[in-house]
Amino acid sequence: MNALKLGENHKQILNFIRFQKKLSGAEIARLTGLQPSTIVYNLKFLSGLKIIEVGKIGNSTTKGGKRPTLWQLNQSYGTIIGLEILLNKIRTSVIDFSGTVVYQNEKSISKNTNGKNIGSVVSDLIESVIKQVKLRKETILGIGLAVPGLVNSNEGVVYYSTKLNMTNLDLKLLIEKKVHIPVMVMNDANAGALGFIWFPEHNENLPSNIVYLLINKEWKNIGSGIILNHQLYQGAHGTSGEIFTTLPGFSELIAEGIKRFGKDQWNPKNKTIELSDFIEGLKQNNKICSYVINCFSNAVVDSIISIVGLINPHLIVIGGDITEEKTIINDFIKPSVACKTKNLLSDRYVPEIMLSRFGKYSVCMGATAGILNNMFSMSSIHSE
Repeated sequence: MNALKLGENHKQILNFIRFQKKLSGAEIARLTGLQPSTIVYNLKFLSGLKIIEVGKIGNSTTKGGKRPTLWQLNQSYGTIIGLEILLNKIRTSVIDFSGTVVYQNEKSISKNTNGKNIGSVVSDLIESVIKQVKLRKETILGIGLAVPGLVNSNEGVVYYSTKLNMTNLDLKLLIEKKVHIPVMVMNDANAGALGFIWFPEHNENLPSNIVYLLINKEWKNIGSGIILNHQLYQGAHGTSGEIFTTLPGFSELIAEGIKRFGKDQWNPKNKTIELSDFIEGLKQNNKICSYVINCFSNAVVDSIISIVGLINPHLIVIGGDITEEKTIINDFIKPSVACKTKNLLSDRYVPEIMLSRFGKYSVCMGATAGILNNMFSMSSIHSE
């Protein structure tokens, strides 16, 4: 599909329609400050491109008169694919042009996937998704790829990702050559942050400064996407998004727990140990499980406290598969952050902490938002 060439007025109108879901020409004029004649011209242009369509006819005012036409984004204008590449799996989201999710899935990949074969692995998955969801390539607006590490999203180059064993890899070019669809590559935490502000709840008034924390169980680091004044901050060279604090590994914590409390406190049911196993042990008053969760939570809390002191955000959003373990978030991390923030700063600086509405799919949803953000070239719009 050819790239959209839209003027600033077009983008402004589209963003307000996107946020409000359905708007009349009069409402758009009030929100944008543009003249009604300009609104009529731009709506005609956008509807001619089939980017917007008539949603329904609204109600007349108390004074009567002609009922207003309400405009909405055209869902069928195109689709977007978003991927989050992890060590052992790839998470996928497919949305239509209005932002509605039409497909989500998580697929395991080989542990040997790296910079040498990642192109084939990702391309094969994309082709599989296209076939499974019955998409037409000519209607796919773009593919967003989110990866951990230092990423130049403007060039689509992964400078360095120790987790995926990539160095100076032009991932954008590599995938585009195979699937022949425009590709955007982003840092995973930045994608998660962007997705949070691009897909708010209807009429949700988001604060201006937000920190998104990405915590996936298979990584030992925390990713951090930063929203300042409603815009994604990507750093001087576009490589922001990483916190280099290392979270403690479960095996090390278990070994220390056995030293402290004895082997009789550790009887794992499964060879693979997950956070959910420790939470289950916590319910049984297992001392080692309690020790592991406390140490893990304290490491996360310390990182959050550092961010609160440095950035002073209104809101902290936690994404990644840790969102499936709400006990850790609600019973350990939230109260500890509140307590430490009060002690170090004061009550007024305690930020709200919430889970991403997309859970473990927050990053691949953010990867789709990266495509939309490039198309519209504007930050999220907030209602009056």
